[in-house]
Amino acid sequence: MKRIFAVLLALSLLLLAACSKGVSPTEPSPTEPATQAPTEPATEAPTEPSQTEPATEPSQPEEKGPFTVTYAHAQADTHGSGEVWVQLLAEVTNTGSEPLTLGAADWTVCTPDGTELAVRKGVSAYPQTIEPGEKGWYYDEFTVDTAQTGELAVQYDGDALAASIRAAEQSGVRYAVSDVNLKDSVYGGVELTGRIRNDTAEQGRLVCVAAVLLDESEKPLGVVYTVLDSPLEAGAEKTFGMSSEMLPPEVKSADIAQVETFAYPLAE
Repeated sequence: MKRIFAVLLALSLLLLAACSKGVSPTEPSPTEPATQAPTEPATEAPTEPSQTEPATEPSQPEEKGPFTVTYAHAQADTHGSGEVWVQLLAEVTNTGSEPLTLGAADWTVCTPDGTELAVRKGVSAYPQTIEPGEKGWYYDEFTVDTAQTGELAVQYDGDALAASIRAAEQSGVRYAVSDVNLKDSVYGGVELTGRIRNDTAEQGRLVCVAAVLLDESEKPLGVVYTVLDSPLEAGAEKTFGMSSEMLPPEVKSADIAQVETFAYPLAE
């Protein structure tokens, strides 16, 4: 009986010990955060910044005659009155073997990007007749309603210009020019004086005197001209005076290295 009791007691003690320990909680297994392969941020291929093409002068037509337009330029400047004046100048060289008559021609003045500002019709050339290798200059000055100043472009129609420049029936008459004097004008621009003499046997009726003003590089700066108020008799001599207030304001007599002066009867 005692043995049974001892066995029961031992079992009871074992049971109490097991209950007091309990079940140890299991730590949750740490879960690795889901990972993704790192991706490079999307990048765009670098692009060159867009550049605006600089304005260029419109291409000029090919000449269709024994001449070449060796210079064509216009410039707009604001003068004392506040008006914008444009000076147009085109140089034509006789590349043929016969004299040429430079008839009145049409020229279009544009902004550097090609926007039309003015069409000048019937522009005169100085002198009117040029020998092989010589140059003549179409020249005009006029006001225009624009705020655009500075250098401008000049366009022309090659066919129309070729129709205006024709073979001369004979060499042009030229009168001798002497004692040319150039100075700045008190009114702005320049003044030019001198003498002309008619060494021919015929009276000169409408006598034009024109002077082309060139810088050191022989670039034309402008043209001044006048028509005598009376005929020039055969063998006679006269003085002349002329001025231009419409040259670019910055041009002074000191900037003019060469003056080409022509005196001749105008074709009627």
